[in-house]
Amino acid sequence: AAADPDRVAVVHGERSWTYRELDEVTDRVARALLARGLPAEGIVAVVAERTLDWAASVLGILKAGAAYLPLEPHFPPDRIATVLRRADARLVLGERGSTATLDEALDSLGAAAPERLLVDDAVAEEHGDAVPRVEIAGDRLAYLYFTSGSTGEPKGAMCEHAGMVNHLYAKIEDLEITEGTVVT
Repeated sequence: AAADPDRVAVVHGERSWTYRELDEVTDRVARALLARGLPAEGIVAVVAERTLDWAASVLGILKAGAAYLPLEPHFPPDRIATVLRRADARLVLGERGSTATLDEALDSLGAAAPERLLVDDAVAEEHGDAVPRVEIAGDRLAYLYFTSGSTGEPKGAMCEHAGMVNHLYAKIEDLEITEGTVVT
């Protein structure tokens, strides 16, 4: 069943968005990504704390048919640069006020650096109001994440949409999540 669009969907500190607001913001992020010619399964890194901007980024990336690459803003710049290069990231979404290490990482990559876009700038861009309609098959890449690897060098692992959805359904069942459940 669809959630009540006026019910609170996400909360961070004193800020919250309803499902309607979350849908509108994530559509805006998706349209900003698609306007940049992002291809299907194009890698978009997110360098942000776990805020509403982070949630909008991840969901906007998925709505655009791209693949999400999480990076912590406190990672050292050389690690961020290495992961961006290995993942062949096309874009990086960041949030205002936490881009110091990201900026240093991008500078070190020179001309090979992916485009940097602040989430609130993406939301503010005007790309019409059409709902992004990107067909996403189960075998398409949903996200890519890097572990430290056995050698200490970041090693990437990929997850397709079918695997991600399967994992989410398992969590819903295992944790007995219902419409009224709050999840962190």
